[in-house]
Parts: sequence; C-alpha cells; structure tokens
Amino acid sequence: MKTTIKIIFLFISMSSFGQEMRFIKDEIMNNYMESGYSTKNFIPKGETDSQKQRQGIWKDYEVIKDFTCINDGLKPKQVFGNFLLYGEGNYIDGKRNGKWVLYTIEDLTFKKILQKEVNYNKGILEGEFKYFFPNEKLAMTGQYKNNELEGIIKSFHPNGKIYGTRFYKNGLKDGKHIYIYSNGKTELVHNFINGIKDGPYQLNYSNGNIQEKFTYKMGKEDGVYQYFYENGQLWIEKTFENGLLLNVKGSYSKDGNLRDKGTLKNGNGTVIHYTEQGKIYLVITFENGLKVKEENF
Repeated sequence: MKTTIKIIFLFISMSSFGQEMRFIKDEIMNNYMESGYSTKNFIPKGETDSQKQRQGIWKDYEVIKDFTCINDGLKPKQVFGNFLLYGEGNYIDGKRNGKWVLYTIEDLTFKKILQKEVNYNKGILEGEFKYFFPNEKLAMTGQYKNNELEGIIKSFHPNGKIYGTRFYKNGLKDGKHIYIYSNGKTELVHNFINGIKDGPYQLNYSNGNIQEKFTYKMGKEDGVYQYFYENGQLWIEKTFENGLLLNVKGSYSKDGNLRDKGTLKNGNGTVIHYTEQGKIYLVITFENGLKVKEENF
C-alpha cells in the first residue's frame, strides 16, 4: 500500500480492556480499496463447483452492516456500522450452512478479533447466535428463526453477570426489556407445567440493581420507561404510546429530590436531561411525541 494514501481512522475506545482498538469499517475500507490493498489481501478462499457455486470450507471476507460489542466502563454497548468481517465456515451449493465463526479486523495490525458465532440453514440464519467482547468473553446470546430474531436475547457484563434481557417476535422488539447494573444479583427463571418448560424466560432481579426497564409492542416502545441510579433511586420516568413519547412523570436527583423535568405534556414540550452529578447537559424538544430539536449544554 502506498504510504501517501491517507487513512481515515475510526477510533473506538476500549479503555475497560486496557487497550484502544481501530476496527476496519467502510470509511477505512474505501482507502484500502483505492490503494488496491484489499484486492490483494482480503481475498475469500475456498472451492467452487463446475457451476461456480461455493462448496465446502471457505475463508470469507465481506463488508456488511453489523455491530460489535464493547464495554465503555459503565455498561456494555453495541457499536453499529459497516464492518469488514472475516469468517470461516461451510458452503453448500453457494449458500452458507452450519456454524460460522466471524471476526472483526483491527486496522494496521489486521488482527482478527472474535465477533460472533452464528448458524445457517442453506443461507438462512437459524438457531443460536453468540456475540463476544474483544477479549472473547460472551456479550450476547439469542436465537434466530428464519433470518429473524425470535424470543429472548440475553446480554452480559464482561464479568459474566447478566446485563439484561429483551424479547423479540418476528424480528421486532416485543415485551419487557430489563437491564441491570454490573453489581446486581440476577438469575433467569421460567415456569414449568408438568415438568415441561412453559412460557418465556423471566429475569429475576429482586436482588439486583435495576438500571432501566421498559416495554415494546411490535417494535414500538409503549408504556412506562424507567431509568435508575445505581443506588436504586429512580432517575427519570417517561410514558410512551405506540413509539411516541407523551409525558415525563418525574425527574429526580440521586438523593431523591424532584427537579425540573421540562414542559412535555401529551407529546409536546421539552425534556431536560441531567448528568449523575445533577447538571443539565441536554434539552430535547418534542412535537406530537417526536423529537424535533436538541440543545446541548
């Protein structure tokens, strides 16, 4: 690659893992394509049949819209974008089949970093998937059904404790979403009828420190949203209807004092956001339940 080529870096801080990583995303990939480096080095390898369909084990490269899991020191996060992924798995008649292991790629070093494990059935995502933190600890697990997310998705803190649970139906968020601080004690439980598991998992968080909880109905937030301080004190409470923010019931300081929540009423007005120390950092204006303006402080 020519040294005169200007490389644009997308920095993703990984301070909680004691390192800083630069993943190759589309912004960086464009430069590798222009220099010709990608066509010489990011080359899929495997066998094809007489019809030029991929067969057997392949080592694959692709740039696709996806996310990677990181921890910013406060809570796990998903960073979205068009990532260059390297994958290893099997093809049958030109379609991925069985277990595939995929990696993000660190810029400059080209180190392959475990991102996820998924399962295909003739090109269709099916069954269990797992996402990982860059240190290869489990970050998320769930199920695909016919290419769509289905059922419970479980997220984890890097210490292995459950971060939260959310539910999907036909690829849409649906049901209760609950997230827990890393020092909370939680367990997943489910009902049994005549010795058979019945119904979806539930997150038992009675002994945990809840961070936030809310509900979706067929992909749209609906009902009460609550966010809490780590000491258990309610931080803010909002109400949604069919994906629209209608009201803020209350906003509280860390010691429980009620404070100015803004003017939002029936979907119109402002919402004031505070730092944990009680300083205003953002005011958002809504019209008919939709955000129309942001002011940063």
